[in-house]
Order: sequence, then C-alpha cells, then structure tokens
Amino acid sequence: MGGGCARLVLTLLEFILRKNYFLFGDEFYLQLRGTAMGSNVAPTYANIYMAVLEEQYVYSSRYWSHVRAWWRYIDDVFVIWEGHLQELLEFHCELNNIFPELGFTVTHSYDQVQFLDTLVYKDGSSLKTDLFVKSTERNSLLQFNSHHPRNMVESLPWSQMLKVRRIVTDESLLDSRLDVMCKKFVDRGYPDSTVTTHRKRVKEISRTDTRQKNKKSKDMRIPFVSTFNTASCQMNNILVKHWGLLKQGLPGVDGFTQPPIFSFRRGHNIKDKLVRSDIDPERTTVQRTLAPPRMGNFLCLGCACCGSLIKGDIFYHLHTGKKIYIRGRYTCTSSFVPMWFDLRRQRHLTTASGRAAGNDVIADPRHMIGGQRCIRKVTIEVLETSMVTDAGLL
Repeated sequence: MGGGCARLVLTLLEFILRKNYFLFGDEFYLQLRGTAMGSNVAPTYANIYMAVLEEQYVYSSRYWSHVRAWWRYIDDVFVIWEGHLQELLEFHCELNNIFPELGFTVTHSYDQVQFLDTLVYKDGSSLKTDLFVKSTERNSLLQFNSHHPRNMVESLPWSQMLKVRRIVTDESLLDSRLDVMCKKFVDRGYPDSTVTTHRKRVKEISRTDTRQKNKKSKDMRIPFVSTFNTASCQMNNILVKHWGLLKQGLPGVDGFTQPPIFSFRRGHNIKDKLVRSDIDPERTTVQRTLAPPRMGNFLCLGCACCGSLIKGDIFYHLHTGKKIYIRGRYTCTSSFVPMWFDLRRQRHLTTASGRAAGNDVIADPRHMIGGQRCIRKVTIEVLETSMVTDAGLL
C-alpha cells in the first residue's frame, strides 16, 4: 500500500475511533475511550493492535522463555507457563505497565483453566477439554418458531451438537453433554425427532473428523441477497421455478446455468428502533390533500423518470390477462417496487405491464449486456405476499 493510501486509511480509521456517537432514547452520546462499539472495523482493529503489541513487547520480554504456548483469539490469550507463579505475576504486571489504558487480567491454575467456552484440564500427563458453562448461564438458544430462515433454524441443533463433539475429549462424558444440549433444544420448541436425528448423526462422527477443515470449492453461482421477510421463501421458489428463462435467454453466461445462491440480510428489530447513530430524521410521507389518497402509480414531478412512468391504478398480467389492482400509492421514488422495461419504447414501468400500455412485449435479459448495463446489478425484492406470485411470473 502506497504512502498516500496508508495515510488515507489511517485518517479514516482515526475518524471512526474518535467520532463514534450513538443515540439512546432522545440523547446522543460520544464514546471517548476504547475501540468504537458497533463498528465493523472493531475486530480487525483489535486484532492488529494486539499483533503489534505482541511483536514489540511480548515476544521480546525477558519472561518469554517461560512461555511454552501462546494462543490468542482477538484479545483472549491461552498460555501454558513453565516457571514459578511469582514470575507469572511479574510478567502480568509488566504487560499492564506497557499502556495504562490497556488492562490485562490473569486467571491461573495448576489443574484446570477456562478459555472462552472451553474448559482445559490436566489428566495425568496430557491435557483434555470439556464444555465450560457459567453458573449464571440461561438457555438462550434460538426459538424454533422464531422469524429466521428455516434452513438456519433447522441446522442449529446439528452445529451445536457438532461443537459438543469437537470440544469434549472424554468419551465417557460425551453422552451426558449431548443429553444436556438436546434438552435445551427441546425446551426451546424443537421437535424431539429432529433433535434425536442430529444426535445420532453426531455420534457416528469421530472427534478427529470434526477438527478437519472443509475445503470450499469455488462456486460460480450468482448470489441473490435480500432482506429476510415473510415472503422470502415464496420468492426463492419463484426464482428457482422461472430461472430457466435466464438460462435459455443467455446460454453463454456461466452464472445462469444453475440457480442463484440465496442469502439474507437481517431485518430491523427492536434494537434498531431504540438505538441508532443516524441523526437524519426518518422519512415520512406527508399528505397534502384533504381527500383520501388515491392508489396507483403517480408522477413524483421531480425526476427524469416522470416522462417514462405509466400512470394507473391497475395492470394486467402478461400471460393470464388477469386484472391486478395496485393496493398502494407509488411514484418514481418509491422503494421496493419491481421495475420493468418496455424495449420498443424505452419506457420504465413500475407496476404497469406492457399489455396495460397496449404492448405485448416480454423483456429479454440480453438487453442488459450492451453498453454500460450489467445483469449483476439487477436486484428484485418483494415485500408483499399479494405481489409475489404476479411479480414472479412477469
């Protein structure tokens, strides 16, 4: 990285760390110390900070000869120490004197020690691991009827039991640890049959196999990213059902040979409503007439798309001819509205079909290839169930 780019990155990073404000209730707060909370750059910054500290101070310390093993996960360090306890405490004091703002805490034992969610203990001349559970822990597993993607909910028992199989080294303790995990899932509403099936699968896998990293193959499929909502499952089924239209229209594009990879962004929750760092007020629609607002497509009277918008409160399905009423008020600036193109007249249709405008033109995906257009920039999001089926068939 060149000098100019490095200075730019450092300037932006300093701005993020020193200007981190957030809103709680009606009051704004500015964080004065510590890594910026809630920032995506925080884990990376903490990792870099600790790596530099290790290179400059830890590895060159006079106590480093007593360190048999030093394993770190961000700011948590697991150490195997060969030496006297007093020397360990002196090494701890030396680390705390490097930067007064950075405080290290130490937990030491001759028999066992906890590291993250793992308990490491001595068994003769070897070390073994077991699950570590705090005395104040509560069952916080995801509810089975929670509003999350179903494949994520259904795979959660498998991933958690696989973690138990990976951590617990004593085979005599494995069954009891799996029983506790199964009970947690049943208490959260998961079917007994699903939990039992995953438990049997985990028992058939050796602990050595769970520690092997899976080699990820390069996938050329196009990612389809949308905000998760109640229509997501139906929307995915519609895309898969009609994916053959793109495959036939563009046989030379490798990304269209298989359906896309579906992934979701998290929707807004209660936390987003209570705490936010954006000072801009939320956009609200202001009614400027006394009469009830009419439903349909209307001009916003403030953009270049107004001349291409087809107004109306209904449109007709291209294939079935079914009349579909627009149950909302939309303009050129409306969000989450499917956008259609009339290739012969180059007009933009937000919710009106070609038949409503007197055309029977079906959009050809090949028009996106020429010029500055790119098919990867096309994104479709459906929010209303009533619009999902019709939009998917168009």
